[in-house]
Amino acid sequence: MPTETGPILLSMIEAPNNGFSEPSFMVDAPGGLATVSLADARLQAQRMRQAARAGEDPLAQRKAHRIQIPTFREAAETVHQARLSSWKNEKHADQCLNTLVSHIFPKLGARRIDQIQSHDVLSAISDLWQSKPETARRILQRIRVVFDWAKTSGFRSTYNPVEGLIEVLPRHIGGKLHMAAMPYLEVPAFVANTTRANSAPTAPDLALEFLILTHAEPTKCLDRDGVSLMPARLHERFRPLG
Repeated sequence: MPTETGPILLSMIEAPNNGFSEPSFMVDAPGGLATVSLADARLQAQRMRQAARAGEDPLAQRKAHRIQIPTFREAAETVHQARLSSWKNEKHADQCLNTLVSHIFPKLGARRIDQIQSHDVLSAISDLWQSKPETARRILQRIRVVFDWAKTSGFRSTYNPVEGLIEVLPRHIGGKLHMAAMPYLEVPAFVANTTRANSAPTAPDLALEFLILTHAEPTKCLDRDGVSLMPARLHERFRPLG
């Protein structure tokens, strides 16, 4: 096959396809026999054939060499930067990346995003899963987003390695603790003695009354710096049971 740079030597190889007809891959050598000997072309074809029969994708590997594949850290930072404007709480936005910096980057940060497999993620998250399960769950969600981005961006051609990990990780016994409950008949007296105890209610008092009346989430009652407006004296009253 002639080109502007001379003929191209093509060598056909076969790859397994679930036992059915076997697709062929082409090993090209620009310049043909003038630059690559027939023996070298056959050797290259043999290596690619072996890789294909081992379940690898020789063409995807060659494509990966032509483009710059980011590391997991580079991919995570890119995703974080792209999603930064969608977060209303700057503190939460920083926390999303900082948890990866603290727990995942030391283990996976320098690895190319296309070379990380499920067992790598499992190894990176296992210790944290035992000591801080809720934090580990959030981190797994953030890792999943990074790999979804990598796949849609053309940096991965295989599955998301986070898929199925929850099923193989140990189950947590006991679950998370629930907050103490208050009989609804006691709520009016509680409001009168707490949020309306002073003639001039403070911002935390009004924030608590707002939560009681609207059933809103506590995150709706933050000041502009992201600090909770909930009265500090209520922490003891609403401590987790256990």
